[in-house]
Amino acid sequence: MRRIQRLATAVALLATTFIAIACGKGPSSIITPDGKDFGAIRFINASPNAPGLDALINGNIFEQDLVYAEASEYIPIRTGTPYAQFVRTGTDQTLAETEIGIAKKGNFTLLAVNPASSMGTLFVSDDYTAPATGQIRVRFLHAAPGAGDVDIYVTAPGANLAGVEPAVSDLPYLGSSGYLEAPAGTYQVRICPAGTKTVAIDSGALQTTAGQVLTAVALGDPAVGVPFGAIALEDRFS
Repeated sequence: MRRIQRLATAVALLATTFIAIACGKGPSSIITPDGKDFGAIRFINASPNAPGLDALINGNIFEQDLVYAEASEYIPIRTGTPYAQFVRTGTDQTLAETEIGIAKKGNFTLLAVNPASSMGTLFVSDDYTAPATGQIRVRFLHAAPGAGDVDIYVTAPGANLAGVEPAVSDLPYLGSSGYLEAPAGTYQVRICPAGTKTVAIDSGALQTTAGQVLTAVALGDPAVGVPFGAIALEDRFS
């Protein structure tokens, strides 16, 4: 089982850091072993203050010891409505569970969300359709329980936010922006409490490449001692 990346402790403590992660390849078509119907799934530990988690499907371990802000690569999974669990690593203690729906040739992401004491799940479908020539596609997921509703600004690096309208407005906790398309280039993403321009998460300058399909996930909850941050996952490699 290959892992995306563990966050260095020092980096994880930066309240306004946007951590770019080169994730597992989101294929343009899903492997179908033995001619059977398969999709693909990846797992994210987005639960602030969570322990290491094992991800299980129908009682079988698909990924082991995912730490907070860590994502797996995409893993082939048979179509249907399997039962998924996040279990404390090395135990049989289920911390969150849900039934999910897997479609043929679909990519899906299952997140562990909420603080560890009330862990839940968020299951989303990933669209790896290629953008138009010279473009990127990006989606924002709000998995930062301490943030409330947020506005997301996507600008040229260093742009003053005064007078700028958010690219995404009033995104609620566990909400998704859907995929937005934009020209490839260098951007700065800033995430603010809705109705304000007080920056909680700042990406700094982010270089994008034509053909990328990205999911950015806002994370963190200062109420449980975990500062705000984010991870960026690639749903498709150009």
